[in-house]
Amino acid sequence: SDLGYSDDDRTENIRRMAEVACLFADSGTVAIVPIISPFIASREHARKIHEQRQLRFIEVHVATPIDECERRDTKGLYAKVRSGQLTGLSGVDSPYEAPISPDVTVGLAKESLQESVAMIWQNCWLKPACESRFLAMTSEKVFPLKPYAGFILVAPSLKIMYCPTTKVACSSIKMLLAKASGSYDQSRLDRLISPHMARSQTIHELGVSGLTKLIDMKAKQIDEILHSPDWLRVYATRDPLSRAYSAWENRIFSRAPGTPDNAIELCKDQIVDGRINITESFALFAKMLSEQTNEFMEDHHFLPQSHIVHADKFNYNMVARVEQPTEMQVLVDEVNRRANTSLSLERHNVGFGIKLDQVCDQHTANRLQAVYQMDYESFKFETRTFPATIEPLILSATETAMLRGFRASIERLQAVSFTARSLTGFRFGWRQIYKSIVRKATFGKKYNDPQNLFW
Repeated sequence: SDLGYSDDDRTENIRRMAEVACLFADSGTVAIVPIISPFIASREHARKIHEQRQLRFIEVHVATPIDECERRDTKGLYAKVRSGQLTGLSGVDSPYEAPISPDVTVGLAKESLQESVAMIWQNCWLKPACESRFLAMTSEKVFPLKPYAGFILVAPSLKIMYCPTTKVACSSIKMLLAKASGSYDQSRLDRLISPHMARSQTIHELGVSGLTKLIDMKAKQIDEILHSPDWLRVYATRDPLSRAYSAWENRIFSRAPGTPDNAIELCKDQIVDGRINITESFALFAKMLSEQTNEFMEDHHFLPQSHIVHADKFNYNMVARVEQPTEMQVLVDEVNRRANTSLSLERHNVGFGIKLDQVCDQHTANRLQAVYQMDYESFKFETRTFPATIEPLILSATETAMLRGFRASIERLQAVSFTARSLTGFRFGWRQIYKSIVRKATFGKKYNDPQNLFW
């Protein structure tokens, strides 16, 4: 490389990295640039490079304390600086200008790795292609609750804010809101190449539901949404044990797309004479979840409801408990009143028809209740009692074979989806990179209208 460690060379390095990141972003690829960028001016220049091309730029401040950085230093760089063997280390003997208003800050609250990743990922979710190319990104400085709002959706025409929690009727409620607001777009279903176990599950794609992320709204809009009495701000809850069982059935037992490999590896099928013992398999899941919790928390199906909803941080004015049909109907009635419709709540994710009581004993329940203790405290759930021992539920040989066939079909679905993404991404990506180079070479005279990629 022709660059050294002078201030000018560091600035030039950031500029080059920003230009390369733009090429990837312009091709529809999310570019993650994990680089030490010590100067505010160079980071702002990198942002400007992106914004000039109508590309989204997210500044993430990894605010790890200097003493912790030194403790983790595997290369011994800090020790070399302290002893005078090395100079120019940012934050030690070379300046480091911390971001003033980053889009995301991780490391300050001593959150887990999975929680940090979730905070960053929430801010990477894009709006559907039908929205404006200029995303109304509100900084964390203006919207301090932004790191906690990544899941929250908005139906602007209905003036409804909804925080969906996985395995808490979120497919049904999203479908209700999308249909009531008229934003549900079925025409996109056959153009999706992301893997889904059922067509109804495509409602989780923003381009299909047409709902909007709260974090993509403008600051004024967010303030109105969170404080105006005209807005309905709602979330739903579900008994933690029922939700945990539903999550296990979908993610571990069925091997739904996106399930972390580590979680599946930890929760291997318990086999008796070549047949799957569901009771023991679920018990193993509860054991692994309680002993190696972090291995599961990168999948929000296993996150505590309180970590998604953050009821203490947002001004909710309605709560619907899934176990209480009357409360769910109150929500449906309010949506219909606002939309002047007569919709009903459609049920999705019917599962295998096996009830929690058939596979859960008290020991397993105790483990799960300990994992989700914060939900019991936050939402005042009542603890449930189960028999000390239960008759094991074991699939027949035919049922075991059918389940394995079903899992194999899910694997093929994911393989086809991955191949489609790779082929389409390669073709489109090279075309966009070519256009970016030509646009740069002609000073914007050609290909001056950046294209948005939506899947």
